[in-house]
Formats: sequence, structure tokens, C-alpha cells
Amino acid sequence: MSEVRTPFEAFRDADGTPLDGGYVYIGIENQEPITHPANVFWDADLTIAAAQPIRTIGGYPVRAGAPAKVYTSGGYSICVKNKNGEIIVSAVSSGSLEALLADETSASRGAGMIGYGSGVTYPAGTIGDALASIPSAYVTYAADQAQTYRAFTASGTAPAFTLAPSPAVTALAEPMEFEVKFSANGTTGSNTLNVSALGAVALKQYDSTGALVDGVVKSGQIAKVRYNGTYWVILNPLPSTGGGGDGYSDFTASCTGASSSITMTAARVTVRNAAGASIELSDVSETLTISGTGAGGLDTGSLAASTWYYFYIIYNPTTGDVSTLASLSASAPTLPTGYTHYRRMGAFRTDATANKYPLRMNWSSGNVEYRPYNTGSNLTDWPQIQTGALGTVGGTPTFSAVSVTSFFPPTASRIRFLHGNVYGNNNADQVGIESGTDGSYVISCAAAGGGKRLVEINYTSSIGVAAETGTEVMAVGWFDNGGPIYVEA
Repeated sequence: MSEVRTPFEAFRDADGTPLDGGYVYIGIENQEPITHPANVFWDADLTIAAAQPIRTIGGYPVRAGAPAKVYTSGGYSICVKNKNGEIIVSAVSSGSLEALLADETSASRGAGMIGYGSGVTYPAGTIGDALASIPSAYVTYAADQAQTYRAFTASGTAPAFTLAPSPAVTALAEPMEFEVKFSANGTTGSNTLNVSALGAVALKQYDSTGALVDGVVKSGQIAKVRYNGTYWVILNPLPSTGGGGDGYSDFTASCTGASSSITMTAARVTVRNAAGASIELSDVSETLTISGTGAGGLDTGSLAASTWYYFYIIYNPTTGDVSTLASLSASAPTLPTGYTHYRRMGAFRTDATANKYPLRMNWSSGNVEYRPYNTGSNLTDWPQIQTGALGTVGGTPTFSAVSVTSFFPPTASRIRFLHGNVYGNNNADQVGIESGTDGSYVISCAAAGGGKRLVEINYTSSIGVAAETGTEVMAVGWFDNGGPIYVEA
């Protein structure tokens, strides 16, 4: 009795059905079969050449519409695709592990894999023995669910983060990818990731224009990073924050009035370029020295005395450098080469001396009563807008116009005055301030009382003052119109 079997090899689709309209590629052994095709034939004598790819009907290779066998000399690689171009089978060697697994007729090959267990000892030379010797090459459902071999927590000291995947990576290659949990805040512009001690590689991320910029790293952040051949690229970066006063936090700035330097710090600052793309900088600590030019100094021209300047945080996305800049412009500073992102942080006025130092200030965004002027050094007292009698007070006051442009920058939204009796004693000396924006006015000191009062009005370049002898009006500070210190790029 003889078993009747089909004389032709049959291929099946991914769903187990006979492969219809498929493509079969035969290649040189240990080479990619599509790009390195081997010579294949329709006969065992290797005389009738077959063109590739070989097509299938009902699972069978076909020649002139009829099932046929395909031959080649020696070992080969193979790739089988369905009619949609999806890969069904791919093996670089006819004797490879994948090919052996596909052999369901041999107990020492594919059939021997039925019911494979990692704790079972398999005979030498079987597939079970091969699998047991290289378990790291196969990921079980449980390992996949636990993200074994995929997700790790970064170590090292920020911003030089390290990653120790298991098993260790022997070489970096595109597009290698990991999911990483960062255990500390990084420093934008300096963050690196060293995987398996193969060397520190800069961390980058994409901005809204598609350009690679410095990566932002925060403690507890879980990010997917991919190696692009040059950088580790964060594929799911933290969302940018920008606009209004929410664009920075914990900002402080100060100058002594005895030098040309202004120091400033911020926990974070969002800077933008001309296209509106934003980048968040963290742990900013910079010094602006207005006696110099370029990054960290004046943008253009020569420093002038008794002049308003605006100071900025600026950023170079190519080098990752963060710096400062002073400019006569409140919205369009001349940026140094390479610097594309910036944010206006405030304004200062130089003194009238030959030094042209900034007037002394010490301010913080956390101070609700925002007062940049700080008496001392080149600011021995609050700047005096007016002293002594001016206009008339009492009944219906008459006001005389007084410019305040030397005391408050044009970017101010609200301005503060300290005004009243110079000596603070009880007398009839009075001071009135008229806001140029709404026509209203306030009398600081009534006939029955003296002292000084703090008054805040909307910014106007000129105010009306009505004052009696022995009174004064002094500038205290202002709120900038950027919410409180911000301008869109």
C-alpha cells in the first residue's frame, strides 16, 4: 500500500489559507533574497531558468499556469510575500533556524518543538537544544507584557544619564529604541545618554518645525528614545509651554548699581523663535554684562547713559548654548549668530554717570508687589518725579503735566508711585495724581492728615500732578506688559 501525496510544495498565507497570488523570492544563502537573487530553475538538471519572483496560485508555484517545482544549487535564502506585499516567510538560509522550525515532518526539527519547555533537556542538535542555548533571542508573552528587554530606568548623575539594558548592547545602530524612565531633572543643552557604556550621546527632540533641538528631561519622565545614528531622539517629548506669565517660573534678577552686570536665574523659561516654535529651558543661571557686545552683552551699538534697555534670555538650538542679551528694542533684538530663540525678561535704565551702570534693582516674578527699584548705591532714594509745589490742590485741583518716561519703560502696563508729604507730619500739604488714561485723579494727603501713600495707575507717558509745598512724587516700580515680562517672538 502506498500513500498518495502531492508532488508539489505548497505555501500558505498568514491566515493558514493557500497562498494565492503570492510572490516567492529565492536568494543567495545568507544574503537578503530580494536584493541578492540566486539562479533558480524549473528542472532538476538546472537547465530551464525561472524568472523571479515566482508567482503562486492556490499555494503552488506555477509555470505557464500549472503547478511546478523550483530548483536551485546548494543552500539558499527565501522570502515569501502574499498578494498584498506582506512578508509571510523570510529566512537567510535553507538550513536556518526558521527553516528548521517550518519542517513539521522531522522529530528533530519542527515536530520536535511541539510543547517546547524551557526546563526540558533536548537532545543535542535539535531545535529545542538550540533554543535553550539562546533564550534571550526569544521574548515570551509574559516578558513582552513586563517590557523585559525593552524598558529601563536611567542612572548616572544628571545631565550625564546612563542606561544598562539587559542583555547589554554591544554596538549602537539605527533605529535602536528603548523606553527610559529618567530619575532626575536634566539640564537642557547638556543632557546625554550612555547606553551599555558605549559612550555618551546627546539627547535631542523634534520641535514644531521638525528640527532637532536639545532634549528636555524631567525627573520621573518616561520617554521613548530612538538612536538615529548620531543622537538619542526623544520621540514623545514633554509638551512645550509658552505665552503669558506661564512661560517661566521662579525668575529673579538683580544688579548692584556698582557694576555693569545683571544676574538672573529661573527654574524654567520658554523661549520662541520668529516662527513661534517654543523650547523650554530649565535651571537657567546667566549673567548679562552690558559693557560688552554679543551674547551675554549688548546686541549692537554703544551703551548710552540715562537710557532704557530691555534684557532677554536667548538660545542657540544648534549648540545648546543659553545666554542673555540687552537691546534698545523691546520686541526685536539683534540676535548673535546661531541664536534663534529669545524671550524678553524685563527692562533697566542706565544711570547718568560715565559708567552707565544699570540702576540698582532686585526683583522676582513671585513678588506680587513687583518693585524693581532697590535703593542703595547709584539709587540712593526712590527716583523723584517731582518735588515741591506744582499746580493747585484743594477744591477743584489743577494739574500740571509731568513726563514719567525717565522712570518707567514704555512696556509698563501699571506703574506705582509713592507720594505725599516729605516729612510725614500732620499738615495740610497735599499731592494729587491724574492718570492720563482715564482722567481720574487721587489726592494722596488730605488736609487732616500727612504721610505718604502708594498709588498704582495704568501706564501713561505723562501724568498730571497737583502738589503743595513740602510734597514729592517718587517712582517705586512697574508691572511689565508681558504678563508681567513677556513678548511674543
